[in-house]
Amino acid sequence: MRIPIVLILLAALLVTAGCTGVPPAAPATPTPAPEATTVAPTPTAEPTPEPEPFPDALPIGGEFRYGSEEDLREIEVYRAFTVATYWWHSDQTGSNWETKPQDAANNQFLFVQLKVKHLGTKKEIGAPHPTGCIVWYEGRQYPVWTGRDNDSPPIIDLGLPIDDYYGGILRKYETRDGFLIFEVPKTLTPGDAHLAIALGNQYDVPVWKLG
Repeated sequence: MRIPIVLILLAALLVTAGCTGVPPAAPATPTPAPEATTVAPTPTAEPTPEPEPFPDALPIGGEFRYGSEEDLREIEVYRAFTVATYWWHSDQTGSNWETKPQDAANNQFLFVQLKVKHLGTKKEIGAPHPTGCIVWYEGRQYPVWTGRDNDSPPIIDLGLPIDDYYGGILRKYETRDGFLIFEVPKTLTPGDAHLAIALGNQYDVPVWKLG
């Protein structure tokens, strides 16, 4: 029996369609997630501390000796404090009087107490003069206050020695104990200030940190 050619062609088309089907789509390639970037903080520069102006300064209570065996002297700075004003007693009037800084709006008084001892063999030697005593604070110098002298009436209520420190002549074994006054800024605290005492060209200049 003869198969019609139309049927043969139809069968061939069916076989070809089964062999050439559309292949399945390839799976999509996953996109990697971006990695988190850690940004290191910029370090903050540490402020450079101010250099200590007198790194070898003596502490309060420190003693400085100078001179030869004949004229040996010892200086001790043993107390420093600040006050806004101070009071003194007048024997003439029987009253107490208040003293203020010349620039009372911006300044205060700094009191420094010191002793000078005669430790040598000479009969008499000189003690440092008050004008050689200078307070240093924030790069500036403050001279001793000139509102008093060794004949001034005593200051009351501050626990001070009777006399201002005035230098003068020391006899053998004598000790001169007194105080100095400086007019300084209100911002000054003793721990931030230094006292330098000039002793003449032949000696070093001792310095004390006042707090």
